[in-house]
Amino acid sequence: MKKIIFLLFLFLLSCQHQSTVSINDQDIIVEIADTFEERAQGLMFREHLDEYAGMIFIYPKEQHAGFWMKNTLISLDIIFIDKDFKIVDIHTAQPCVNEDECIPYGPTEQVQYVLEVNAGYAEKNGIKKGDFILFNL
Repeated sequence: MKKIIFLLFLFLLSCQHQSTVSINDQDIIVEIADTFEERAQGLMFREHLDEYAGMIFIYPKEQHAGFWMKNTLISLDIIFIDKDFKIVDIHTAQPCVNEDECIPYGPTEQVQYVLEVNAGYAEKNGIKKGDFILFNL
């Protein structure tokens, strides 16, 4: 049943490329990165991200998703979320333009979703490991 709900969720998201997620009753308008190309591009070269905006990376199955900040111009909170929509890790990442100096960021366990928002968003809104994310369809 969980797999059917997940497949329906992916279908509905594919019909739109923007949605809303909620954490601790706070809505975040997210761009959806659900293809390899969109996940690879991420938020690179963006100069601004609205306060209640972000990008949700959706993977077809759980994995150890690694992120780096190459060509990312704004600082971000990277929120790692497992298949059950529970936050398992949060990293605050700084911009990196020199590939040799870019630090990889990753979760301590497998994830199926990753949410990127402005740096400091998680702390400002009391978001922590163990919280759950809700997808608003």
